[in-house]
Amino acid sequence: MSEIPRVRLSAAEQGFRWLHHITSLLDACAAEHGDRFALQLAAYGTVVVVSHPDDIGAVFAAPDPGFSTSD
Repeated sequence: MSEIPRVRLSAAEQGFRWLHHITSLLDACAAEHGDRFALQLAAYGTVVVVSHPDDIGAVFAAPDPGFSTSD
């Protein structure tokens, strides 16, 4: 799998847009970076967004997709 591009906005800008304008943020990032990209969100850490069906299938078919949760 190729390198996942990171969005080049400040963490504060990414967080604000994630909370208040998520659809336009995701649309703009997808237009610039394609089917997969990473956002750095202060409250969540790094979030990898995938939209291609093959990538989505790989996430759910993996024996341990590496999801993390916090209590």
